[in-house]
Amino acid sequence: MQSLTIQTLLSKSKIVLLLVFSFLLPFNLKVQPILVVVLLLHSLLQFRKQDFHENVKRCLPFFLGFVLLFVWQFSSLLWTTDIVFGLNKVERRLFYIVAPLLFFINKDIPYAKIIKLYISGNLLLCLTGFFYLIYFFFTEKLYFINKTVEEGISQETWVYIIFHGRNNFIFLDIHRTYFSFGLLISILLLFLSKKVKFKVIFRYVSLAIMSLVIFLLQAKIPVIILVMLLLVIVGIELRKVPKKLKWIYALGIGLVLIFGLKIANPRFARLIKEATNISAKSEGSLVERIQYSKSALQLIYEAPFFGYGIGDVRSAMKKKIKELSYPEKIKRESYDPHNEFLKTLVGTGLLGFLILMTAFAMPLYLSYKNKNLILAIFLGMLALVCFVEPFISRQLGIFTALFFLGILSEDS
Repeated sequence: MQSLTIQTLLSKSKIVLLLVFSFLLPFNLKVQPILVVVLLLHSLLQFRKQDFHENVKRCLPFFLGFVLLFVWQFSSLLWTTDIVFGLNKVERRLFYIVAPLLFFINKDIPYAKIIKLYISGNLLLCLTGFFYLIYFFFTEKLYFINKTVEEGISQETWVYIIFHGRNNFIFLDIHRTYFSFGLLISILLLFLSKKVKFKVIFRYVSLAIMSLVIFLLQAKIPVIILVMLLLVIVGIELRKVPKKLKWIYALGIGLVLIFGLKIANPRFARLIKEATNISAKSEGSLVERIQYSKSALQLIYEAPFFGYGIGDVRSAMKKKIKELSYPEKIKRESYDPHNEFLKTLVGTGLLGFLILMTAFAMPLYLSYKNKNLILAIFLGMLALVCFVEPFISRQLGIFTALFFLGILSEDS
């Protein structure tokens, strides 16, 4: 009887840990890795061989690519010069194997509650961000408020609000692309998840809030993904709407898109201006990315098969940029290719790149086989973000990508 009580307590506390992890995931807190370790140890205490075998058979195909990628990246330490830095990078990627273990060991995962809490966490971040903006304007920009009251609202007023909104909305240590990607996942879950259903009002209010934030933050790829996702949602939702209301629904989404793109316009206008006026003296984020990409491609050409090792990507990039006389164009010295695929090629060569492609291709094939639309869209979104950020090389990206790969693999 006592043994049964202990098992019940362990089971309930494990679920609580999972739910806490899900809710806090968007916040990118330093406590997240600790939660993962505690959750894994807790799960091992309830290990059941039969459940483990069944879960491995079901889940392994979705995670196999990432497990192999971790093994190959760890192996690259053999030819890495900076072993300490390499070990640090490998440590960050431990979730490549911990995430599958969590889904292999645990049978009764509360998928619906996890999804609800993750969305709630993202909504809380959005609402807190708006309150923080109000606080910011009243404490730092009171003269602007007084001027607006006296002179009225003009075009410059909105430009000023959008500019400071973009730069001051996020009050935690979260990159705007990663923040926006979490909101995109939430929108995806709100409208396409088969595990949980939401009330219509909650779905559309949440969609409006999250879409506004994504447009306000103006991270380019997330904005493009959002537009495509909204079009997919319209296509699906229009089938459910009565014929008389279809045009009203389409008009509403159209107005959201027009308003959102108007907010994001300054960022894209600047990008277009940079792209159409590139010269030897050009500067800007696009120019920086081009220089990083050129340097990465040169490094790939020089070490195509095995790369430089996971610990030497930064040092190799820095050296190559100096060789090519690009340093004067680099304002933010991250020395990162800003592209997961290029970074993998530089660090672990062609074999690492093929394994990474397998990590995407296997679950994509299974999503097609199982008619799992939400997983397929998630993988497409993830791949697009990986073209502009080393998304699955950083903690928040790794946790988000691998955790939801497991969650959405069951959404069929």
